Amino acid sequence: MTKTIVTSAYEDHLLHIANFGIRMTLCRVAPINYAEAVLTVTQNTSGVALGEKTLTLSNNGATYNTTTGLTSGRRLNVAAQTSITLSETANANHLAIVSNTRSALLLVTTVTSQAVTAGNTAQTSAFNLEVRDPT
Repeated sequence: MTKTIVTSAYEDHLLHIANFGIRMTLCRVAPINYAEAVLTVTQNTSGVALGEKTLTLSNNGATYNTTTGLTSGRRLNVAAQTSITLSETANANHLAIVSNTRSALLLVTTVTSQAVTAGNTAQTSAFNLEVRDPT
């Protein structure tokens, strides 16, 4: 039985992140919803955010770039980020990308664990998300 997903479906999935993922937060653990991703422990005990940065929206721009997947399907590349403003002190080991206009958690991934301190800034490495063809 043949399984097919048209390229535009992959592209739409990834472009949704590129077009609405306006905010990146560094987190102490993986958030499970928008509120956890954007609130710090100081603001609410369920918050996991340690710091944040506003991202530039648009595909093939400063933050996001979609390409053909390395294995198959489509790939979203997210550029390295610097000057992430920190408001909490803890170990950061996840990052989240959220849409403020939709109050939605769009993406969560791990990052190399780093100790961060309130009042300082942090950075992340570039990473990617690949949506592969069905098998």
